[in-house]
Amino acid sequence: MRMSLALAIAALASGCAGTVAHQASARVHFYNDARLSVVSPSARDEVQRGDSRLAAQYAADVVTGATQALTVDAVSAATRFTERRHQLAVTGAHALAPETEISGGYSGSFERDDTVHAGSLGLSRELLQRMVRATARYQLLAVSVGRVGDETFSSHALGHRLDLGWTQIASTTVVVTGLATATAHSCSANIGCFANPYRYVGVKGAEGGRIALRERHPDARITGALALRVAWAFANASALHFGYRLATDSWGLDAQTADAAVGSELFARRLLARLEARATLQGAASFYASSYAAAARAVPAHRTADAELSTLRSLRLQLHLEWSLGPVRLVGELGRQWMEYPRFPALPHRHAWLAGLGLDADF
Repeated sequence: MRMSLALAIAALASGCAGTVAHQASARVHFYNDARLSVVSPSARDEVQRGDSRLAAQYAADVVTGATQALTVDAVSAATRFTERRHQLAVTGAHALAPETEISGGYSGSFERDDTVHAGSLGLSRELLQRMVRATARYQLLAVSVGRVGDETFSSHALGHRLDLGWTQIASTTVVVTGLATATAHSCSANIGCFANPYRYVGVKGAEGGRIALRERHPDARITGALALRVAWAFANASALHFGYRLATDSWGLDAQTADAAVGSELFARRLLARLEARATLQGAASFYASSYAAAARAVPAHRTADAELSTLRSLRLQLHLEWSLGPVRLVGELGRQWMEYPRFPALPHRHAWLAGLGLDADF
């Protein structure tokens, strides 16, 4: 249904002036592991007229599966749940000059107990006879977290993000891109930055008893990341891509990600086939522990039962295919992801299948 909606919008809009060009797309992605299933449909339409372009996008996540409220007893704490998230985004860009473009946008994410509003402003400029493109983008985020069934509970966060990019055409076949990202988040003192209001951790007291305390993260978080990407194009309509990203934050969480891809256009360039691989190594946050032990009056101020803040090793392999039928392209994806959590006994590993279907159209 979302494919039909996106194409209908694009078809109606294409009846405007001939100077208007449209790019419409629709996607549905699937994720499934032993505990979690996610279906994510989305639709996007972009309109370009002269030196300006405007894009609107809608996406949804329908999540079903089992989660755990306690790390003390993962079996008895496992519960079934269904969650839906709706996402809206509107972005625009305008060329102030042939080499300079300004952009801005708004995006929102809405759940029953979580709302995120984000506004952004960006600037890009081509330099050195258009051999270089420099970009800068600032984003402001406002996050509100609640708890279903508890109208008195609320927590808020304010975030700032700055992205800087430098893309250079090194030769007729090589493009090099460098990226730098910095973020700063400040949160209310209720649960800290992005803690789960439903999740508890087990704390063993000095007398041997065990109590459950709500997860709590620090009230501020600063992150930084650097990335380098290199792409080579070959005369036989093929290309190679390599990337590396190094990230760290004020919570002591460090991560390295390497990715590679090879793509080629086949059958008179009607079929684009791309094979992608991505590997990540992540250390745990300084306040993460699989279990806590403390005297009753000396409970850790910051504590987490979040597997994503523990030590993580992951590998993803994915095949991406695009079949061109004139102005329409059929898109398909199939992948496998392996995730290992050596310091998370309740869930030491997760293996997932990834899939996607889509349709793109130009008018």
